[in-house]
Amino acid sequence: MRNHHAPDIMPNCPKLLLLLLLFICISPSIAANTTGWIANEQHPPVQVKLSLPGTSNKDQKVVHALLEVTLEDNWKTYWRSPGEGGVAPSIRLSPSTNIDKVNWHWPSPNYFQQFGLTVQGYKNYVAFPLDIQLKKWDESATFNATITLPSCTDICVLTDYLVSLSFTPDELNPDSEILLRHNQAMSKVPLKEGKTEIREVVWDETSSMLQVTLFHPDGWQNPNVFIETTEDSDDQFQQPSLSIEGTTLTAVSQVSNTFGKVQFDLPSLRVTVLDDLLAQELSTTWKKGNVFQISGNLLSMLWFAFVGGLILNVMPCVLPVLGIKINSLLLSAPNKRTQQAQFFASAAGILVSFWLIAFALIGLKWAGYAIGWGIQFQQPWFLAFLALITLAFSLNLFGVFEIKLPGQVSDSLAKDRGQGLGNHFAQGAFATLLATPCSAPFLGTAVAFALGGSVQNVLLIFTFLGLGFAAPWLVFALFPNSTRFLPKPGTWMNKLKIVFALMMSLTTFWLISLLHAHIGQFGTVVTGIATLVLLLVLLTSKYGARLVAIFSSATLLVVGLGMIIAGTTSSYWAEPIVDDLNWQPLDSLAIRAHVADGKLVFVDVTADWCITCKANKIGTLLQSPTYEHLQEKNVVLMRGDWTTANSKITEFLMSHGRYGVPLNVVYGPDSPLGTPLPVLLTHDSISRSLEAARGN
Repeated sequence: MRNHHAPDIMPNCPKLLLLLLLFICISPSIAANTTGWIANEQHPPVQVKLSLPGTSNKDQKVVHALLEVTLEDNWKTYWRSPGEGGVAPSIRLSPSTNIDKVNWHWPSPNYFQQFGLTVQGYKNYVAFPLDIQLKKWDESATFNATITLPSCTDICVLTDYLVSLSFTPDELNPDSEILLRHNQAMSKVPLKEGKTEIREVVWDETSSMLQVTLFHPDGWQNPNVFIETTEDSDDQFQQPSLSIEGTTLTAVSQVSNTFGKVQFDLPSLRVTVLDDLLAQELSTTWKKGNVFQISGNLLSMLWFAFVGGLILNVMPCVLPVLGIKINSLLLSAPNKRTQQAQFFASAAGILVSFWLIAFALIGLKWAGYAIGWGIQFQQPWFLAFLALITLAFSLNLFGVFEIKLPGQVSDSLAKDRGQGLGNHFAQGAFATLLATPCSAPFLGTAVAFALGGSVQNVLLIFTFLGLGFAAPWLVFALFPNSTRFLPKPGTWMNKLKIVFALMMSLTTFWLISLLHAHIGQFGTVVTGIATLVLLLVLLTSKYGARLVAIFSSATLLVVGLGMIIAGTTSSYWAEPIVDDLNWQPLDSLAIRAHVADGKLVFVDVTADWCITCKANKIGTLLQSPTYEHLQEKNVVLMRGDWTTANSKITEFLMSHGRYGVPLNVVYGPDSPLGTPLPVLLTHDSISRSLEAARGN
């Protein structure tokens, strides 16, 4: 019998022991590359992570590190100069080994509204590059510290995170993933050197305003300016209003002090300037002088607001109230003084409505909510309210009942033919409400300037918007003889009122259709049928079943014949519209990936209630040659739906200086930050932007 002996492993023991000891020695240095994500159980929405990319500067005895912060939902943290009421993040060293100090690098911040105050900081995710200064390079180090991180949403919380890392400087090896994130974070830190120059800094002690004049040889696109003191101070710099004239950028900031009088006794300031492909930090001194708050840029924006409001009168959104406007003019009292009063009342209704919208937006902005032009159409209660109002106006035009003011008010305001000033005021206010889902040329620029600026700017811009929109009424009010050019009232007006009533009824059903995003298809259909039945019942009670049946049949016959004629002859006058474009959901990270891959990205931010968006879609996006351009293999299409409130889409709009839809942006290798297109799209503007972004 053969004996089977177990293999003799004793000679291998020293080797195994050596490998085990080597692994034990190496593993701490491997594990020391990162702390992993650290959460505080008392504040779970915010987490931090400290990592070592493995790079260093031996001559300066510096080891590079990266502090990453994630913030869920709407939580924000602050910059080194946090603004009014904020606190900057900090690191407090605990007993450590071979650690001298820690130096921060601060990425470019953003402005936010918090509790009615302007703060500067970050949201969602931010990475702070750190430099850990060692006492001796040839000794191992243990980094123990407490990171104190402020974060705010509806409340503010100050949270401590304990971090600890041990490492030997000479034994650190680069970690490719951490190093990539570190390099990306460093690329967002403003440079100390660049082409930007400060030409002048003026401090106006009387008005507590600071004016900074900057120069850049390549001009300016979408600049932002942050002003801070270089030493501790209680003085706070508000978000500056900006004006551009060629290569010159002027920033005017209101200076305040939390504890009372502005001191402004420090000799130097630090100015951070951001723009497309530009982030630079400059130090400067200042001199006393006079600062004028109303800049040329504000004057141009006031002009844009007036022209935008004027153009709004002929935009599709306002066409449903065209009947009310014309009816108001034709039924105006024969007495010139009364006519003037009625026209002024309509203009007052418009202006007051624009002021109410402005104050509502200011209140939302102070409360820290995302704001924009037309956001009320994202609310189902507003759509339902407006549908009821338009239904009431259509029934009024059909003659089912008269809209009158109650009792004493009606008696005191009543004029010829029962046309009270209150009715004209209401018509102006109603026209404003229906105008808000529409954007016009110049309007978006003016509204973005207003909502991104001070309270005074918001009120000024919206006042001029109202003046532009009310201009037709004001012309008739100031020049009453111009009513001679209007047609004479007669029986034909009763037939015209029916046309206007139909237009208003269609508006009612359009508003009901917008409820689909809130109550679903079944609820929308039931609501629409119930409204139609109510309309027919009320018309029957007024005119009788036979007349209503004849009128309804005639209307259906005309509409049906129109559709048949349009369908059979469309090949001669219109191109077929087929929406088979491959739209993907809007995703900012995906945009960067596609651009890095050499592709073009066409972004369309729209909403069901946006009439201008529909006009752009039918009139341009689905027509040749744009339709063919968007189907090209190298073009990626992304669409953001703002029909209901969406914070990510709102942030995307604001990142491009817009506070409403439509917004169309083209990205590409030669336009990585995106090129916003005009509010009203044209084939030429789209093709030129695609070619420019492509880099041909």
